[in-house]
Amino acid sequence: MTSPSHPAVRRAAFAVSIAAAGAIALAGHPALAAIGDAIQKFACSSSNACLTATNRGSGPAIVATSNNYNGIQATSNTSAASAVYGFNSQSGYAIAGRVKGSGTALFADAGGSGGIGVLVFGGSFSSQTLFEGQNNGVAKFTVDNSGNLAVSGLLFSAGGCHAGCSLTHRAVSYASTASEPTLEDAGESAVRGGVAHVALDPAFANAIDRHSRYLVFVTPEGQTRGLYVAQRTDGGFVVRDADANANVPFAYRVVARPYGIRAPRLPMVDGLVQASHLVTGVR
Repeated sequence: MTSPSHPAVRRAAFAVSIAAAGAIALAGHPALAAIGDAIQKFACSSSNACLTATNRGSGPAIVATSNNYNGIQATSNTSAASAVYGFNSQSGYAIAGRVKGSGTALFADAGGSGGIGVLVFGGSFSSQTLFEGQNNGVAKFTVDNSGNLAVSGLLFSAGGCHAGCSLTHRAVSYASTASEPTLEDAGESAVRGGVAHVALDPAFANAIDRHSRYLVFVTPEGQTRGLYVAQRTDGGFVVRDADANANVPFAYRVVARPYGIRAPRLPMVDGLVQASHLVTGVR
């Protein structure tokens, strides 16, 4: 019969003690008992990680399974950090989720008023993609760092369409070009007793070059004997009718030069250029 002091017996007793206690603890070994307590209620005060795991092979470093609750649950008690943080030094995923069946791979709950369910912070690159949805490796939905949205399919809305679109179709629009920089405003007024005094909108008047003459185009909206622009000033213009007793509404369009821009008329350039440097001046 093997002696209780035999090394094999001592090793077997050590393994049985671990299984029975559910933690690393062994009677008569205070250091091991302390390790068992630390595993059950782990706490530290350090700028480094309290617990680390490294797998130098091809498997995971940590695997957690729960039959009735969260496999891993983390809590952070500061607003300056995250409860869960992922970092990948290569080209893989920092955080990935996969679901079998009808579940959800990634779930986010803002939790209260003013909270954000998902916050994506991009870098300083304008071409960086913040969100991308793929189908068989092909991007179908992307949002870049400049807020540009690209959808390869149809865009549906349960609400109304604000402008230039419908619930199922997209309207193509075009921008007109001009021979020189202009700033326009439009509106409606009416001739009363053969005359109308129209004041320029203050914001429009502040944005145009008042040292240059502006153009006024009028369109009568009723019977008239002849509607014309009689006078133009820095603050507005006068429209008259050939009939001194005329009372007729009209629409107008004002075309002026923007303030602070001295771009030439139809300059000849080589190739295609962008005029993004031509910015309207501010008074």
